[in-house]
Amino acid sequence: MSFLFFFSIAITAFSQSQGPIYPGNVIDGGGGTITDPWVNPDHARLQDDAYATLITTTKNKRTNYLKAQNFGFSIPTGSTILGIVVEVDRHAKA
Repeated sequence: MSFLFFFSIAITAFSQSQGPIYPGNVIDGGGGTITDPWVNPDHARLQDDAYATLITTTKNKRTNYLKAQNFGFSIPTGSTILGIVVEVDRHAKA
């Protein structure tokens, strides 16, 4: 079984929005019940058909987290964030 992920975030503040804003890096964040690490986790940074992958034969277990960080948000002082949209492009093969 393999899993492929991609992340992007769009921010809406008042009537202005930013995005999509991609993370500066993505790492294997641990925390799952499958001991296999993500291969090329940084490939999940952009929507460019390069994917982070996890190949395992273990079924019904949680994968490690993919930790996306360093988005470089530019939120003006006094702004109110009305919503954040996170998109995940996922694919699994049985």
